[in-house]
Amino acid sequence: MNPFISKRTADTQVDGRRLLTDISGGVTASVVTLPKAMAYGALVFVPLGPEYAATGLLAGIISLAFGNLLSFRGGSPILINSTLSLASLMLAAVLAGLLERLSYLAPAERQQTALALLFLTVFLAGLFQVVAGVVKLGGLARLIPRQVIAGLVNGVSVLIFTAQLPVLLGLPSGTTLAAVSLAEHGGFAWSLFIGAVTMLAIWRGGRLVSRVPPVFTGLGVGCLLFYAIQFVTGHAPGPMLGHLESTLPTPARALEFVQLAPGFAGQLLHVLPYALGVAGVLSLWSLLFMATADNRRGLQSNGNVELVSQGASNMLLACFGGVSVAGNSNTLVNYDNGGRTRLSRLSCGVFALAVLLFLGPLISHLPAVLLASVLVVFSLQAVDPWSLRMARIAFSGGLEAKEALRDLLVMLLVMGILLGLGVLEAVAAGIAISLALFVMRMGQEIIRGDANGIEVNSGALRRHREQVVLKSRGRAIRLLEIEGALFFGTADTVADRILQLAEQGAEYVVLDLRRITEVDATGAELLTKMNARCREGGTLLLLSGVDLREADNAFLQRIGTLDAFVGRHFVYLNDALRFAEDQLLGRALGGDRYQRPLAFAEFGMCQNLAPGDIDLLQGYFHPTHHADGEALFVEGAEADCVFLVASGQVDVRVRVSGSTDKTVQSICPGFLCGELGMLENRRRYGTAYARGEVTCYCLTQSALTTLHRLAPDLAFRFLAAMSTEFADRLAAKSRTMASRVYV
Repeated sequence: MNPFISKRTADTQVDGRRLLTDISGGVTASVVTLPKAMAYGALVFVPLGPEYAATGLLAGIISLAFGNLLSFRGGSPILINSTLSLASLMLAAVLAGLLERLSYLAPAERQQTALALLFLTVFLAGLFQVVAGVVKLGGLARLIPRQVIAGLVNGVSVLIFTAQLPVLLGLPSGTTLAAVSLAEHGGFAWSLFIGAVTMLAIWRGGRLVSRVPPVFTGLGVGCLLFYAIQFVTGHAPGPMLGHLESTLPTPARALEFVQLAPGFAGQLLHVLPYALGVAGVLSLWSLLFMATADNRRGLQSNGNVELVSQGASNMLLACFGGVSVAGNSNTLVNYDNGGRTRLSRLSCGVFALAVLLFLGPLISHLPAVLLASVLVVFSLQAVDPWSLRMARIAFSGGLEAKEALRDLLVMLLVMGILLGLGVLEAVAAGIAISLALFVMRMGQEIIRGDANGIEVNSGALRRHREQVVLKSRGRAIRLLEIEGALFFGTADTVADRILQLAEQGAEYVVLDLRRITEVDATGAELLTKMNARCREGGTLLLLSGVDLREADNAFLQRIGTLDAFVGRHFVYLNDALRFAEDQLLGRALGGDRYQRPLAFAEFGMCQNLAPGDIDLLQGYFHPTHHADGEALFVEGAEADCVFLVASGQVDVRVRVSGSTDKTVQSICPGFLCGELGMLENRRRYGTAYARGEVTCYCLTQSALTTLHRLAPDLAFRFLAAMSTEFADRLAAKSRTMASRVYV
């Protein structure tokens, strides 16, 4: 068995029934990714001048094709590899520095040597990725703060935008905007006009032609406009991209490495730090997009395997004239269009290879201004939405404004370093800032909230005697909310507090993990040890906020931590608190307290009715029995009846996008269920499930209509009682929500 194949990707084997959908997903992702791959490939060769634009386009297509063909056995079966904007800018900076450093050589020799060193940098970056995967550094990407990533992304967006403005304005390569008057360049108006129309067509392309990627719509419109102007004026309004050969690439670049042998040691020392920086950026972005794909798939991929596979493909790409590749956001395009297995990655690479072999002459006739327009659009689309959201929060004046402003300042700092000093300097500064924030996080108080069961409760509908017990003994339930990283630097703080609560008499400790940003092996071991220690002392440890689709929670399951919490880990806090309350009430009132069905006269709505009216009203109800897990009614159905819960418990759940169903109400004997739909004459807003054996009294809509016709006064008093109970529920819900302001 290949040791580099993840054992936890259950959908990695090609199924014949999925053949067409996998091919569809891969080809669609390739079509959507192709313009970006070409554009970012061209970015790398900008320091060599416009005559190397075709070389860059070729490198981008080679990277998309071979980057997926060579790495399809990686850790993720659906990750799409392509050129990366930040890595391309870093390589462009490397190339510019090499050209300056080799200025003593003749122009032709200088360009050849600089290109050889550039591809050596790509090769070494891939080698560093392989080493990172072998020594299992695939989990380090989670330690890079969000604000650092946003600063790098936004800085790159600004650099790409400003670098393409001269091309859009028809200015010669290397000239500044301030140094050139518009009158000196007649191509200004035409270039700007064609670029503006192309960008507008890309932005609105989805509405113009719904089934064609917007980039291709924009390129088509731009080409028609360009050649129409050429036909009318008699001369081309701008340069073309240049000749692009439609041939299968060969590993000729590998021979250029050999030519570097005479001064290899000095040249290696020069490019080594750049290669290390490129490798770090490639690995970070790949692992981030792999985690995004895993969340969509609901499965866990092996990041270390992906680094080994991707690093090896980058080493080979350097030999074939390609530039570095990394996972990208179009991985989700692959998934959304049917890609599930490794065949989708192969299909993406095969399609790009077909473009390389057969469409080269067509691409050669693309105007250069169209490539600049595409890059400008990409730069605007790449602006990090998280930073925009933080900016709105920072200036809103709300409770989170101060924290958002701090994150925004860190993002701007990284962005400023990138724009002022350079890409490599910004990456190094980002790593330093990440380490500083990591150290700061270590010193922060991880315990965000600490409350007892009187201050915070589940909001379950319970009878008066149960409420009395919870008010008198609610301090036996403790809620401990933790925030930040649960790792070796903070685990002891949490452990000490749990043991302290147990010594103070807590019978149930709910540990809320909703705001945990990462968990390491030490934090996971803490949970296992605390569970055992609490059990020895008679305290039950519960976990809430455990959604297995989250990476850290999946990590807890993968290493076996959650095996010790079977039946005691919950996605939502309400469920954990309700479980603790039920256990506490079971000790005080008996575990069978819900098994004896209540008589109809015991319901609260019957307290103000005469015995004759109670008997008359009961005649309109009929008893129902429901097995454990059976649905009393389902979400979206007609609200044609109301239930009075006589025994057992009923959970009302609603569908939550991207997560499991959420229990919004737990109903104990003595209360109504489903009255909201009857009162408002609307469809069910949730699904009611029986928890255990449940007995109810059911009143249908038709029976209520008959009651209203034959005994209108009794019907009015019954509806008034329903409304009163509903109002009491809303008031109780408001108090519960108010008690949780801190969470």
